[in-house]
Amino acid sequence: MDTRSTPTSQVRDVSGQSWQDLVTALLLLFGCAFAYRQYPVITMTDSSYTMLVAERLLQGRGPALDDVFAPSAYLVAHEHWAHQARPGYPRPLEVHAEPLPSGTVTLWYPQAPAWLSAGWLALRRPFVDDTVLNSLGQYDIYREEALQLALAADLTGLCVALVFLLARLQLPVPLSLVVALAFAFASPLLSTASRAVWTHTWGLVLAL
Repeated sequence: MDTRSTPTSQVRDVSGQSWQDLVTALLLLFGCAFAYRQYPVITMTDSSYTMLVAERLLQGRGPALDDVFAPSAYLVAHEHWAHQARPGYPRPLEVHAEPLPSGTVTLWYPQAPAWLSAGWLALRRPFVDDTVLNSLGQYDIYREEALQLALAADLTGLCVALVFLLARLQLPVPLSLVVALAFAFASPLLSTASRAVWTHTWGLVLAL
């Protein structure tokens, strides 16, 4: 009796393995995202105000922040903390000599993360009504940090899942898990990319 696998059984085996890999990838995504949220270090420097701009974009208000920020007397007196060309404004902001269509004050660093993050906020908003504004409608840096950490954790968790699926194209499950977990916890994914919404945090997702 011929006990070799038939084409139908081979397709069934491949399909079953694909589902197992997908489930494993989802567990890696949610597990790593949860672990990244528990890591206490937050390094929100260059990425400051990203979620503020994302929320304004979601509201159709544009990327300019003229109505949020005005020159600070403290920063005028301590220019090393301020934008070199416009003392009084925090470093991550750029003040244009000629007003843009949307305004004068914008992010100094690339705005792509803010535009991409607006989509994440739109997907999240029906379930979690998070905002960077406090109960008085004022910008809250701590809410910004919390939102950036949540998004960065989700994005880097997704990166781990994608690395696992890529590894499975050539490696067995155990080795693929080793590769994915090493990428998750023994690389700058933990120390940097998962700490805030840096440009390269979104860049990793798009590259994978």
